Amino acid sequence: MPRLAIVSVHYYPHCCEASLRELSRLAALAPPAYCVLVNNNPLLQDRLLGLAGRHAFIDAVEQHNNSGHEFGAYQHGLNQVLSHGEFDWVLFLNDTVVTHQLFCSRHRKTLASYLTDPVSHEAPAAVGSLETLPRPYCIEGARSHRWITTNIFALNRQALEVLNGRVHHPEIDGLIRTVGDVDSFFADDLDDALKNHLKAWLFGALPGSSWREAAPLTASNAGHFADKARSILQEKYLSALLEEGRTGFMNLRRMDPFDRVRCRAEQIVFDIRKSLGQA
Repeated sequence: MPRLAIVSVHYYPHCCEASLRELSRLAALAPPAYCVLVNNNPLLQDRLLGLAGRHAFIDAVEQHNNSGHEFGAYQHGLNQVLSHGEFDWVLFLNDTVVTHQLFCSRHRKTLASYLTDPVSHEAPAAVGSLETLPRPYCIEGARSHRWITTNIFALNRQALEVLNGRVHHPEIDGLIRTVGDVDSFFADDLDDALKNHLKAWLFGALPGSSWREAAPLTASNAGHFADKARSILQEKYLSALLEEGRTGFMNLRRMDPFDRVRCRAEQIVFDIRKSLGQA
């Protein structure tokens, strides 16, 4: 069986138990050879240590200072993984996976099937939920029209070699300015396709077509939106680099009709639990 490592990033206190339950389900389907929890919130350390002690598959709990947010934490965890030998796959996830949206049972089983397939690591490969734009985007010279969402995704050893072992690129952060004016918010050389996408997602007012926290940009919320925009660009750049490296993308959202029905039923239950504060 391929050797799997897991990097699980944690920040939100209300997500701890749910994210560890999901991590345990994944580990039962695809047992890791090494698993590290990365704590991005100093107030969570004792709690995470206690939760980790209940799961034999968790090897370490690492404290991180939240620099670079989830991508900085992913890199910190990856550095730990790479110091513990060679792995065929590295699975990355953060603690919003099962709280902000549904990660259905079919997605879980499909992900595990890739991670345990003995021939799935022979060429650069990435697994996750794929999103697309109607026109290609270019960021720092790397071009793509799609990206893998990074609340949960996996890269094989060859894909990590394409990235030179880097999943966080701090230099990308300079493409966003922390100012309250939309026209000045984006660096002049940021691709127009990405500018338009970010404007609609962060500052748009159409329900279902923008971020759940979307609002008009102001001086008071500029820091919050700048952090989010930088994370989005990190996500886009990661996928564009993988695309440039001829990486194969496996989409967790591809399902047959029966699976779609089951997923819709799970979505109804998830929405009810979320409305009751139980997600």
